[in-house]
Amino acid sequence: EGAADATGTESDAPRDERWHSTLARVREHAARHLPAHLVPSVWARIDHVPLTRHHKVDRAALPAPGPTGEQVASRPPRTDRERELCALFGTVLGLPAVGPDTDFFTAGGHSLTALRLKSKIETVLDVRIPVSILFDAPTPAALAARLDAPATAHGRAP
Repeated sequence: EGAADATGTESDAPRDERWHSTLARVREHAARHLPAHLVPSVWARIDHVPLTRHHKVDRAALPAPGPTGEQVASRPPRTDRERELCALFGTVLGLPAVGPDTDFFTAGGHSLTALRLKSKIETVLDVRIPVSILFDAPTPAALAARLDAPATAHGRAP
């Protein structure tokens, strides 16, 4: 019914496509069956799982998670608004680079960091937004589109 640790294997081709597809399914499953605070916010792909001499996962030997391909810049921002939001996402998430298509929650964000991001966006961009917009538009590109729309979903144009 549950597992303390999860591992998976994959073939090398097409490695990234299969990884992202599998990860999306695992995330969805975890979100459906676990309380929100038990769903990992950071996922990492590793080549092997280090084991202790008792054949248990050696947590101390696991590599520290770092930015993954989906957390770093995937394409340059197209607008000034996207550029500003990428910088704010990176600051709040503690990442050196965030692309316009980086999903806030996939990159390690959670409800508390969403509140910090909301506050920074309101201060820097001089707009008022509900925190729910970050759940509806979790990437800098999607959020920029929402903020730049003539009549925004949050009630007033920026």
